[in-house]
Amino acid sequence: MGGEKLEVGIYIILTSHEWESILF
Repeated sequence: MGGEKLEVGIYIILTSHEWESILF
C-alpha cells in the first residue's frame, strides 16, 4: 500500500509540473 501511495504521489507531482508548464 505504501508503495502505491508513493507512486500516486509522484504521478500527481509530475502531472502538476506539466500543468504548471502549460498554464505558465
